[in-house]
Amino acid sequence: MSGGITLFSNIRMVGVLSIAALIGVLIVGRLEHLGDDAYLNDTKLQTTLELVELRENIRKEIIDRILKLSELATIVSQNPSIDGDQLSARAKELIETTPDLISIGIAPDLVVTRVIPAEGNERAIGLDYRSNKQQYPMVKQAMETGKGLITGPVNLVQGGSGLILRQPVYIGEGADKAPWGIISVVLDYEKFLAKLGLPDIGQAYEILIHDVSAEGAPDQVLFGQQEILAAGPVLLTLDFPYGVWELAAVPVGGWPLHKPDHMSDRLLAFVLIGLALFLLWYIIRLADTRRIAEVRLSNAIDALDHGFIMFDPNDRLVLNNKKYLDIYNLNRDAIEPGASYEDLVLRGLKRGVFPTAVGREEEWLAEWNAKRGGDFDSEHFLSDGRVIKASDRTMPDGSIVGLRIDVSELKEAQLGAEAANKAKSDFMAVLSHELRTPLTVILGTARLSKQVDRLPKAKELTAAIEALPGDESETLKTQLSGVYDMISGMMEKLERSGEHLLFLVNEILDFAKIEASGLSLDIQSNDIGEIIQTAAGQMAPMVEQKGLELNVQPVSATLNLDAKRIQQVLMNLLGNAAKFTEKGSVSLIAEVVRDQIEIRIKDTGMGIPPEQVERVFEPFHQVDSSNKRGIGGTGLGLAISREIIEAHGGTLSATSVEGEGSVFMVVLPLNHSG
Repeated sequence: MSGGITLFSNIRMVGVLSIAALIGVLIVGRLEHLGDDAYLNDTKLQTTLELVELRENIRKEIIDRILKLSELATIVSQNPSIDGDQLSARAKELIETTPDLISIGIAPDLVVTRVIPAEGNERAIGLDYRSNKQQYPMVKQAMETGKGLITGPVNLVQGGSGLILRQPVYIGEGADKAPWGIISVVLDYEKFLAKLGLPDIGQAYEILIHDVSAEGAPDQVLFGQQEILAAGPVLLTLDFPYGVWELAAVPVGGWPLHKPDHMSDRLLAFVLIGLALFLLWYIIRLADTRRIAEVRLSNAIDALDHGFIMFDPNDRLVLNNKKYLDIYNLNRDAIEPGASYEDLVLRGLKRGVFPTAVGREEEWLAEWNAKRGGDFDSEHFLSDGRVIKASDRTMPDGSIVGLRIDVSELKEAQLGAEAANKAKSDFMAVLSHELRTPLTVILGTARLSKQVDRLPKAKELTAAIEALPGDESETLKTQLSGVYDMISGMMEKLERSGEHLLFLVNEILDFAKIEASGLSLDIQSNDIGEIIQTAAGQMAPMVEQKGLELNVQPVSATLNLDAKRIQQVLMNLLGNAAKFTEKGSVSLIAEVVRDQIEIRIKDTGMGIPPEQVERVFEPFHQVDSSNKRGIGGTGLGLAISREIIEAHGGTLSATSVEGEGSVFMVVLPLNHSG
């Protein structure tokens, strides 16, 4: 019966997959057709774009030649008696600036009297258009309509082929207006086509340009073959002062029937059919694969370097590996499938596996069971000194899997690292104290020495010099004053450097205190507005020295806080804002928002890269940590500031846009009790 059901299932699966494969082939065929249509439309669109570009290029070049011809016609019309040499000179200028312009012919009364350049065009001199059957009809039409026109390509009298632009010329106005003659410009046909880019575009497209204006010559083809019109070309019209041309284009070889990769679409149908057969084979193999996987899983669990145990949804043991037995010094007979989870824990209690439970077994077991029911991590401190990390995870079906990992060495290393870290913090604290004492003496001496002229010995020296006679006294007094100024300047630099070094030492000392024993605060009731004004007042000289604008908007509110520490934070944030801002402003804005105070320190400086915004609060971290950076500091200020604010129950965060500036926001609760 089981074999019959299996056979029926296999037949049904074969049928379903075969139908799916057939549907897939039909869909692929339809998609191929749609893809071909889309590709054809894209090709026509691309052809249209190329043709539009060609049309605009033709328009630009034709209009340029028409304007030059019209300029000559206007000169003659306004001055019929103009000297021929003057007209020739202007014509030569036009020829020199237009490489495809072969010649300019001037024909008063329709007889060519002058051709520029004359050399090589002697055969055209004296040509009477009335006697030229090929050109006269178009010349006559231009004279009768008063409109210029383009003819070509034509065989020229002087040899070669070209396009001829003709412009009739009239003199006089109104009733006195009379025909004077005609001026013609001959363009080198091949050069003009090259100027338009037709040879290049002709490599990909077959192009036709022909005249469709009512005044134009019937079926006048300026470029290409009229057979293109039968191939369903893209058509565009070019309307310009001398007529109307139609441009037609098709790709070389005609419009594509298929997109280039249509064969791959057809192959897709075969791939789908093959995939369906593969899926069928895969399903048949699943049963055998599952059985093999179960054996491999069992072997893999035994090969684990950690203890593994699994319970079913009823807390009954399903399996465990040998490593689990080794960790707890159990033999195979001591733990059997079907044993309950609680029984195993009780056995461990009796054997003293859990030292923390000795003497309080029932209470410990109650605590253990209270923690269960979900994911559970704990540490087992075994009687032999080993530390075992136990990680139990509840599966979706209620089963429990657990890992037991011997972390004794890791625990020992962790304790060693913590001890080393404490020793480091203690050393930093002692070192900072030892540095601060001599620094205080150095700063005191520097401040006294800045006013060296007021010291008793200096006064005695001054008095002795003043007692000297005549010019000698004045000379020595001047030199002594210079010495005093030099010493004061040196002491000023020494004082600034000492204060900066003392600031760095204090930062290190604060950080060492935080790491060693936490931050101690002197919580008092204080007006936050006064603290803000004090901090801003102390930092104002630094901000203004850089040419920055300092905007302060305090708010009056009473909070329980350490005024000295909060002032330290605000001065640090204002100092950072000034250091990293070259122009613009630094703003400190405070406001009460619900049950908290929000203080924003905003600058218009260089900003912080997005990936660095949160890292600036890490100890010793700096956005630019190279030894060539122009802005000093230890990288501890923001880390200490965040510790101070968080110790007050608040937060310190930052937002920044690189190149625009940064905003640091301090949030303090109004009801913090300390």
